Parts: sequence; structure tokens; C-alpha cells
Amino acid sequence: MKNDRLIEDLRSVMKEKNVSPYGVARFVEAAPKSISRWLNYENRPTLIYRKSIQRGIKRIERLP
Repeated sequence: MKNDRLIEDLRSVMKEKNVSPYGVARFVEAAPKSISRWLNYENRPTLIYRKSIQRGIKRIERLP
């Protein structure tokens, strides 16, 4: 279950842009607890959330 490329990309952009799981939740439109569970590999995001994560990553990358 570990080494999910999408989650690693999310983790990387969070670090680069200094965004917390609570901040990511706004961009991904998911609960902060869900974000934390995905980052800790406690759960895997569903297909719908995976697409939302991809959009969220793009939004976060545009931050200054």
C-alpha cells in the first residue's frame, strides 16, 4: 500500500509550498482527517478523491 505515487506527489508539494493537511483539505475538497489518513497510509483515496487530489496538487503548485 505504501509508495503510492499520487500521495508522494501530494506530500512533496505540501512540503514545497508549506501547506498543512488542513490547507490541503480545502484544495482537495476532502476532510482534513481523510488527508491525514491518506498521508499516513491508513486508507487509500477512492478514484473520485484521487482525481480531486490531482486537481488539488495543480492548485497548490500555483501558490506563490
